[in-house]
Order: sequence, then C-alpha cells, then structure tokens
Amino acid sequence: MKTLPLALAVILVSNAPCLSQPRIGEWTRQDVEDKKPATMSITENGVINLEARDAVSFFYRPLRPKESTMGLAWRWRTDVVALAAPLDVKGQDDRPLAVHVIFPAPANGSLFDRLARSIRGTIAGPLFQGRMITYVFGGVHAAGTMLRNPYLPDDAAILVLRDGMTPQGQWFEERVNPAADYVRAFGDSAPAASLLSISSDTDDRGGTARASIEFKN
Repeated sequence: MKTLPLALAVILVSNAPCLSQPRIGEWTRQDVEDKKPATMSITENGVINLEARDAVSFFYRPLRPKESTMGLAWRWRTDVVALAAPLDVKGQDDRPLAVHVIFPAPANGSLFDRLARSIRGTIAGPLFQGRMITYVFGGVHAAGTMLRNPYLPDDAAILVLRDGMTPQGQWFEERVNPAADYVRAFGDSAPAASLLSISSDTDDRGGTARASIEFKN
C-alpha cells in the first residue's frame, strides 16, 4: 500500500521548482531549487529569447482562449545547444527549449492520488499540480517519439518535435493539438488546459543553450 511519506520522498528528489516567481512581462519565472536560473528577454515583435548557462527555469502564463480551443502554433529555433541528452533519464534530461501545456489534475483519481498531487503542487508550484504535455526541441530521441517524464511518469509526457540533430539558426514552424496528445499519453479525455510554459535546461550535463520562440495565436 502506498504511504504519504513515500510520495513526499519521490516529490522531494524530483528537481521540483521552488516558489520564487519573478515576472517578465506576462510571464512568471519559476526557478528550480538549488539551480541557477535561466534568463528570458522579449523583443518588441514578441519573440522570446531564452538562455541557460548550467541553469534551468520555467516561464509560464495562462493559456489564451484561442490557444485553448484551436490548439497551439509557434515557430522556434536554437542558436547554441549543449550536448544532446536522453530526455527520459533523471539527472540527464537537459534540452535547449521546451513548451509545456498544463492540465488540471484528474477529478476521478483516488483520494491518495488527489492528496499527493495537491501536496506536489504546494511544494513545486502550479505547473506540477496536474498533468503536463511537454513538446521538446532537442535531445537524442527521434522526432515523433513520446516519452514518460522521468520525474512524473504518471502525470507528464514528453513529445519530441525536433531532435538534437536539427540545424541551428533556422526557424521551424509547429502546430500541435494538446488535447489529442493528452488522450494519446494518458488514455483519458482531456480537460481544458490552464497554463502554458516554456523552459530551457542545461543544469544536469552543463553547457550553454540559447533558443528563441514566437507564439502565433
């Protein structure tokens, strides 16, 4: 039988972000405890530039109505990347750029699951209270591969859109349907997504990543 201390132990070793939350425009920065923060800048045209030097941060905002109903579209690029990493291995899962879509926790879970998610959200912040689909630019896995997040295998899935061999310095267009990817990942109907997040991550294997993204809707 599961016990609450076991759940807490899993949470506390999962690189959970702390609750330090500076704002950059409409985005809130959520850092990771004991890790250097990544940096964000936004151009007048709405292009977001991220840089991580042995660092990691998540930046999030509420989903806009069109994003919730019509899916997500963006263009993104990498300009400097560290060594491509295995995204499904704890302590090695660096990536230059990722887009995360956050869904509420399932309402039909067990009492233990609901309590564990609530505690996880209190410790780690709103990005980690429910379920998450992560779209990745980078890593060693082929484009189209879906993986379980090694830290939250029951509640978070990774979909590789561009692998680590993708040319640098070029823009690539993307359009995704997070609700459909939720069904593919978890086998349940998708609730309405609530938050959009982006991240850059080089804290495990080290090095520098610089990347840019521009959302279209």
